Amino acid sequence: MTAYNLPKDKQIELVRIAQAIATSGKGILAADEPADVMASRWAPVNIENTEENRRYYRQLLFRTKESSHYISGIILCHETFHHKTDDDYTPFPRLLQENGILPGITVDQSTVVLGGTDNEPTTQGLDNLEERCREYKKLGAQFAKWRAVITIGPNSPSQLAIDENAKTLARYASICQQCGLVPIVEPEVSQDGDHDLDECQRVTEKVLATVYKALNDYHVYLEGTLLKPNMVTPGNKSTKQYSIEQIAEATVITFRRTVPIAVPGIMFLSGGHNEENSTVYLNAINRVALYKPWLLSFSYGRALQTSVLHAWKGDKANDEQARNEFLRLAKIMFRHNSASSIMKYILVTGGVISGIGKGIISSSIGTILRSHGFRVTSIKLGGTIGDIESMSFVEAFRQFQFRVKKENFCLVHVSLVPQPNSTKEHKTKPTQHSVKELRGYGLTPDLIICRSATPMPLSAKEKVSMFCQVDKEHVICIPDVKTLFRVPLLMEENGVFNFLSTRLHLMPKSNYDRSLMIKWRDLAERTERQLDEVSIALVGKYTALEDAYASVIKALNHAALFCNRKLKVLFVHATDLEANTQKDDPVKYHEAWQQLCSAHGVLVPGGFGSRGIEGKIAAIEWARTQSKPFLGICLGLQCAVIEFARHVLLYKDANSSEFDKCEHQVVVEMPEHNPGVMGGTMRLGRRTTHFVSDDSIVKKLYGNVESVDERHRHRYEVNPLYIDAFEQAGLKFVGRSDDNERMEILELENHPYFVAVQYHPEYISRPLKPSAPYLGLIWAACGELKNVLAHLTKQSSSIDIATKSPGPFSHVNLFRHT
Repeated sequence: MTAYNLPKDKQIELVRIAQAIATSGKGILAADEPADVMASRWAPVNIENTEENRRYYRQLLFRTKESSHYISGIILCHETFHHKTDDDYTPFPRLLQENGILPGITVDQSTVVLGGTDNEPTTQGLDNLEERCREYKKLGAQFAKWRAVITIGPNSPSQLAIDENAKTLARYASICQQCGLVPIVEPEVSQDGDHDLDECQRVTEKVLATVYKALNDYHVYLEGTLLKPNMVTPGNKSTKQYSIEQIAEATVITFRRTVPIAVPGIMFLSGGHNEENSTVYLNAINRVALYKPWLLSFSYGRALQTSVLHAWKGDKANDEQARNEFLRLAKIMFRHNSASSIMKYILVTGGVISGIGKGIISSSIGTILRSHGFRVTSIKLGGTIGDIESMSFVEAFRQFQFRVKKENFCLVHVSLVPQPNSTKEHKTKPTQHSVKELRGYGLTPDLIICRSATPMPLSAKEKVSMFCQVDKEHVICIPDVKTLFRVPLLMEENGVFNFLSTRLHLMPKSNYDRSLMIKWRDLAERTERQLDEVSIALVGKYTALEDAYASVIKALNHAALFCNRKLKVLFVHATDLEANTQKDDPVKYHEAWQQLCSAHGVLVPGGFGSRGIEGKIAAIEWARTQSKPFLGICLGLQCAVIEFARHVLLYKDANSSEFDKCEHQVVVEMPEHNPGVMGGTMRLGRRTTHFVSDDSIVKKLYGNVESVDERHRHRYEVNPLYIDAFEQAGLKFVGRSDDNERMEILELENHPYFVAVQYHPEYISRPLKPSAPYLGLIWAACGELKNVLAHLTKQSSSIDIATKSPGPFSHVNLFRHT
């Protein structure tokens, strides 16, 4: 059985495993040293070389927390493969898989002198290899490794040694794939000797070319293999000195000449290099400005364990210290590996008139690339070309494109193509002028995205192509659409990913979530459907400008779509609900209360200052007494506390120290801040909130997690002196800060949904990941919250409540905080 007749499912499995091992920012750990090699490494630190010590030491490494963040696979020897943990007797292969690391096995055996050569080695182990591989696969192995050593000397390497070792590697690889194991092919050109860099490069090229010819002759499926070669370096006895950059360039050139593009990854041998040099070399190799279609990382052995052994010293009392050292070194390897990868930059600029937010285009490009498995940060150049404010950035990007090289930089230009009402003809002059001006500043667009009311005809695209010097295939039109969620789909349909993949030499990925664009399409279709309406009264002080609450409105929209509803926001100015307005403008007062009373739910967002506070408190009282769903955000929580204190606890003068220095200050300034000083005194950023009650609606909405991380922006907090009085009266503080002193989430007993949070959950709400408190509000406003909570109670803590309704959320786990 060869690559020509491997079943399709086996090909897919091999590619999946190979891609999982060859993961950006991760390496593999070689823990396959035989007992005699372990003895030589343990002797300097006086560790007794017994099987139990070897088992315990590897158990120590394999149980290091977070190691899976930096290690994708671990190669085991036969002895270690059959070891188990000393407490629960878990086999090591299963232990690794449970920790998110793929287990592998060394299947080569001893080396012998190859007859007819000048003491050149060849590797044994083909006898019964298929039987052994099937047994290892049955016990959990996912990949295998075979090492063939090539020496450089006066009479070596001979062609016979190269051919024999290449043929052996090919036979091993073919057998592994038949058994479902990904073969790691390791042709190592030894560092021993006085050869120079040129000689090592010549020999390595010859060896790799022979190996891949043999793999082809045996019809090995290259997409399901990995290469573990040496770096091209001079011999350890060479008198010539070479820079790191010279070694890196020679290594990259060698692989470009010999390693097929189908190979997913190259995992360099770190043997012979210390911890510092191995990362420095990999960093330099990744930075070589030549196209490298494979993922490059390391197979760490001695380089990742030397310092760990010195920290452990065979003493169980040093276990934690050894694990910390192991994790520290793994993080260093990760930093050099991931940071050194060549970045790809996509700059989005606007024309004289762009006609659509450049942020929408850059975000759409990010969505498309993420749907193909790439990690993305989009860059947009604000303003329009020619604005004096952006000139310094234009010049910076002009210089930047030369520093990162053309193959790593792509410029996308967004321009409006207007259509006069009289003729409806697409006018391309604004686009021509903006591109001309852009080129005058030293930036040439690779892709032009034209905005227009209707699709552009081919003649208009050809005109843009001719006068802007861009291929007509690279001129894309985005016409008006009903929802912005359609923009990424239109760009994908117009071949944007194929263009970017070719232009930036993006390496195809096979282990990505293929359903992302399907979910996005379902989301767009859901937005365009006629849905039942749910209305939310937003009671604030900046309601004249809707953008003041943009993040809140978006979070409401995300939650409404999730619940299969069309959102209607009723903007109610808080001051219009106050008694003074009733005297001064009765019509406005009654209209505001009519809007509030007609809504399905009430939301009081954050803010500062005393204006409108009494109106917000009045709205909250109405929601509490009328059993209307209510959500308070930041200041909304503080107003809910004031309202409850006044009308339930009967502290008539209850207020916040921000507004009134009264007797019952139920909301006070945080003690760590200077009273009266406004600058730089806010509690900002991501903070952890711990749930203190299992019987909490919000906790269930978050997936029954113990804590959540949300973003904060406030200066005042609930006065801890009143907490007991509030809770005895039924206002429960179910979420608190790390020190249990700061109140973060409140809920009212015996109310459909009366919830307030001190943080801003809208900041991390996303179309496919709506915020839990906002979801609760919408569900309660629709009258479905009780059924949803009953459904959640029957499920485990990690269930996906999105399966409740069909559409783009049917495969999305809401509980991103777990």
